[in-house]
Amino acid sequence: GKVSAKAEVGATPTSVAISPGGTDVAVGLESGEIWLYSHDLGKLAKKPQPLKKHSGEVTAMAFSPSGSHLASCCAGRSVFAWELASGEPVSTSWVAHKAKVTCVAWSPSGKYLVSGGVDSSVIVWYLQKPSENINQRLAHDNGVTAVGFLSEDMVISTGQDACIKTWSFKA
Repeated sequence: GKVSAKAEVGATPTSVAISPGGTDVAVGLESGEIWLYSHDLGKLAKKPQPLKKHSGEVTAMAFSPSGSHLASCCAGRSVFAWELASGEPVSTSWVAHKAKVTCVAWSPSGKYLVSGGVDSSVIVWYLQKPSENINQRLAHDNGVTAVGFLSEDMVISTGQDACIKTWSFKA
């Protein structure tokens, strides 16, 4: 292949997410910053200000289905849902994990967010009620490696225990 665009980010990139329409790219850094880029015809243009709230390396990110929000998580145990129009998080910080958060995913409607971590927890967060969550502790032995939504009220997760599990929840 041929490189069609290159952007120097100034620090070690640790995660990347692409918006549903492919017009925006988020790059998470080892420093905890997230830089946003607009993408058009293979060209990348850096947006002026990074998203800065994480206390550790950004481990995973995901754009909401509408592209209006970005979920991010870090080695410092925090999860953020960023409102991209303002560049501000929906809540000051979602910290319910006891160790590094490894993965995040949005529900089909974008109303819920799920995260998983080294602490073996799978946590469902409510975007409309940032102070509420559902925490499935000890979801997987030795940590959660990936999460996703099968439907609006069903989560799927994988872990270091070599298992795939589904979880239903009531909002």
